[in-house]
Amino acid sequence: NLSKTINTYFEMIVSEVIGYGGDILKFAGDAIFAEWPVVEASYFSAQSVHLSRRQPCSLESCAAAAAICAASIVKNCSNF
Repeated sequence: NLSKTINTYFEMIVSEVIGYGGDILKFAGDAIFAEWPVVEASYFSAQSVHLSRRQPCSLESCAAAAAICAASIVKNCSNF
């Protein structure tokens, strides 16, 4: 029962991170290491655009997405 509860909690957080454009890099005990990689528009060439699943994301956009995601996690998961 405890494992199911913990898995449900982590699933909620992982869904938030992915929903806001982040990637989960690893789990470490009770922590999740996530990132919002910066991909500048100049990185994409005519050939590589269709090969990448990422849209261009500036540092400011990625930082804002990570902050909004964190606030959403606190709002939605703090009473879990």
